[in-house]
Amino acid sequence: MQRTFSDNWYRIAGLRLELRAGVSIRLHHYRGESWYVLHERVHNGFFRVNPVTYRFLIRLTTAMTVDEVWRQAVSVAPEETPGQEELFELVVSLYRANLIFVEGGIDETKLLDRSERKKKSRWWFVSPNCSSCGFPSGIRIHG
Repeated sequence: MQRTFSDNWYRIAGLRLELRAGVSIRLHHYRGESWYVLHERVHNGFFRVNPVTYRFLIRLTTAMTVDEVWRQAVSVAPEETPGQEELFELVVSLYRANLIFVEGGIDETKLLDRSERKKKSRWWFVSPNCSSCGFPSGIRIHG
């Protein structure tokens, strides 16, 4: 189950962003599912999104903040709108792939440092009772 709200939301809520002008979007069908593939030719950035996320992305415009677009989407289709954490991760990923334009620029350290720390801190603890895991008991595995 996705979380509706996120502690990271303040990092992107006030941004005014949109897909870069040179981004092409193509609908692909893969293993019976529809996906939209975003491609930015100059920097050769690619990204794949599902139809729900795509419908949110095409609403983004520099005339509105991310929070305004999200609240509007929630008022129209609350069950279909991605949660704030999902959108935070999406914006970070699209920014890294150079697929979005952010009006007025962006403080990369605010946006990317948190995401990097989160990735680096993903550790799982293998239970001492996990004999079928293939790892010695008590080993921490980085994911």
